[in-house]
Amino acid sequence: MPIPSIGAQDDLCGCAWTLKTGSAAKDLRIRCQMDIGSESKPSTLRELAAMRKLFGILSFMLLFLMSPVYSLSRDTGIAGSKILAGTFPVYLFARNVLSGVEGVEVQLMLPSDMGCPHDYVLTPADMEKIRGSDIFIANGLGLEEFLGDPLLRANPAIEVIDSSQGLEDVILMSGHDHHHGHDSDHGPGHSHSQAHEGESGHGHAAEGHRGELDHSGHRAPHEEAKPMPNPHVFASPRMAARMVESIAAALIRLDPVHADIYRKNADAYKGALMKLSEELKVAAEGFKSRRIVTHHAVFDYLARDVGLEIVAVVQEDPGQEPSAAEMLRLVRLIKETGAAAVFTEPQYPSRVGETIAREAGVPVAVLDPVASGPGDAPLDYYQTVMRNNLETMRRTLGRAGN
Repeated sequence: MPIPSIGAQDDLCGCAWTLKTGSAAKDLRIRCQMDIGSESKPSTLRELAAMRKLFGILSFMLLFLMSPVYSLSRDTGIAGSKILAGTFPVYLFARNVLSGVEGVEVQLMLPSDMGCPHDYVLTPADMEKIRGSDIFIANGLGLEEFLGDPLLRANPAIEVIDSSQGLEDVILMSGHDHHHGHDSDHGPGHSHSQAHEGESGHGHAAEGHRGELDHSGHRAPHEEAKPMPNPHVFASPRMAARMVESIAAALIRLDPVHADIYRKNADAYKGALMKLSEELKVAAEGFKSRRIVTHHAVFDYLARDVGLEIVAVVQEDPGQEPSAAEMLRLVRLIKETGAAAVFTEPQYPSRVGETIAREAGVPVAVLDPVASGPGDAPLDYYQTVMRNNLETMRRTLGRAGN
């Protein structure tokens, strides 16, 4: 973000100076020429005091000009800034909020075709993107746990926006009781990770609660798994609308120059997402069955918000396939609870889900949580995918009375 050069002359000692800096290489040049006769050093206490005053002013202006506060609060707002989104859904949300703001580049850090980054490892290319960015927008709730200290080590001045900030009805889950399929008499809209919902009164109270890990990265045998937030808020249109609101509020704080644009864009996009949420809820009320099995806990918020019941997940830990014994347990559970279908995700292999569905005698279909997509996805891509999901559920779960 280019910063204009500044020049001045001190009245006391006649010291002329210029300060130039550019954001690309943080190039800084200071030129100070003293005009005090033939002497190369000040000859009076007055001149010495003036020099001290001048260098104090220079030091202050240098720190101010190179700070993010200055660069994000000038008359041009964040024009010229590079914004980095941590995940594909956040990338979509940010582009919608920033639509119409000139001179802003929004990039996606992860490959656009990658799903939830539960076991992601940063690459040198990722670090370069972080170093070259002014603002980082995160999903939050631990989904970008792989970042941690590397983010600030790579770019200490980067502004971080947590799009989950302010969410108060975050679902908490723990490793030992998430989706075990018991208590199947819960009504629609229940998922077993909701057992801890609302215990803290605020979704962020549980953030970072992972339990102690041994040196191999596995939980020590004696450690009880502590409740932690389910980070997949983006897969529910209602929660996605609240993430959009959080992103807009943060951008308004950083860039009040474009506040009206952010508000207008966020209001329009939230309205579209809430309309979509209502469509899903009305449709779910007419399903012949609302009990389902999903690949992992990505659809817990959607289930709660539209009235579905997730009785089990195929992968308790994303990326870790169930054992043969666990697959048999899932088959029995589907039969016992009357779950109507197994839903896989396009971001993960479907083989295990298909096998479980076949053994249980229920249909299998694909639901897309919009965790990935094309890098040049249109701004309404989220709504398009979710409406495709709605049609898939209608076909798979049937209509009541049929």
